[in-house]
Amino acid sequence: MTRNSAACGGAFSPDEARRFLSHLHGAGGVLELRLPKHGPYKFTGSGYFDAVEAAVVAAARWDGKANVYVTLNPVNPSLLARAVNRILDRADATTSDGDIVCRRFLFIDIDAVRATGIGSTDDELEEARAVAEAIAEFLTAQGWPQPIIAMSGNGFYLLFKIDLPNDEAARGLVAGVLAALGARFNTLGAKVDTTVSNASRIIGVVGTKKMKGDATAERPHRRSYIVSAPAELGLVPRAQLERVAADRESAGNDRGSTSRTPHGALTDILEAAGIEYREQPPDANGVTWYHLHRCPFHEDGRDFECGVGQTLPDGAYAGHCFHPEGQGRGWQEFKRELGLGGGGHHDRAMVSADHRPAIVITHRHRRDIAEDAWRALIAANDPVRFFRHGNSVA
Repeated sequence: MTRNSAACGGAFSPDEARRFLSHLHGAGGVLELRLPKHGPYKFTGSGYFDAVEAAVVAAARWDGKANVYVTLNPVNPSLLARAVNRILDRADATTSDGDIVCRRFLFIDIDAVRATGIGSTDDELEEARAVAEAIAEFLTAQGWPQPIIAMSGNGFYLLFKIDLPNDEAARGLVAGVLAALGARFNTLGAKVDTTVSNASRIIGVVGTKKMKGDATAERPHRRSYIVSAPAELGLVPRAQLERVAADRESAGNDRGSTSRTPHGALTDILEAAGIEYREQPPDANGVTWYHLHRCPFHEDGRDFECGVGQTLPDGAYAGHCFHPEGQGRGWQEFKRELGLGGGGHHDRAMVSADHRPAIVITHRHRRDIAEDAWRALIAANDPVRFFRHGNSVA
């Protein structure tokens, strides 16, 4: 789902911004564009828009100079009088919760876990991607419509269309959904942001560059983009929202039914790879850790110190190394160093009863299935009989 960082730092994409803002504008209404704490004096800029094209032009003007955000839900039309289809670089007031007309979107924001004030690494971004995919798969399996999925610059988020009033009951319902999803899917590397339930929530304009801290080779400033979006957003009924919110307690206890498994058992993967480990009881976050006999990132230290983990029975995978050589290395790094699979359900080529490789294809991405197929082919290619010539096998 992710793109290479270098590919995300090009010029402003008016088509991407237009596509995104058109989804938000929907049946009309007013949106606020905001520039939080920008420039040398850290002023907040703001403007109100009832025309998508004017908002695209304004976003293009400020892209790369400030982080450009937009209100998620429609704003009281009278606020157009503050600044009509333009952005004031120093605004006296911005949108509050009481200025929101209604709730049109459920925003599920998955943040890569890192220090504050800095961008994410590619690997941290990958942790957020994995959680976003798992949540999308889980919800659509329950009958939810396909969401907008976007890369925000440092994480991923899902947008579902809803129709709720702007009242305390709706805020509590949204907060309950976010808390339940966090309890079910949070990992040590990525977490659902449960603080974004306010009606006047702002999110980055897709197509603009997200700038957090200084850009470095490891933590670049990336340009956000839409990963996928249906031609028409379906509505999530209130009853479905209530069903997920009510599942908060059971999500925290058992992480859901195995009939909707977003990930296979991590122990199966470790044992199939012949990796020796010791199991640790679940930690405060509900993650069961499997300390590896030897950590792949350092030679010093004691045995069974670092390892990989999973929120049982079917949660996302995690990895953690306590030594300087492994600082910031999560599941994706452990997976690569240990020669494990591609992060899907059982993300590996298993062995069937007749000792032929068996590859799980149900509910998996084609790229992961192809990766397992190539791995099985290479393993069986001794003595060498098969060759890859371009995209063909010879």
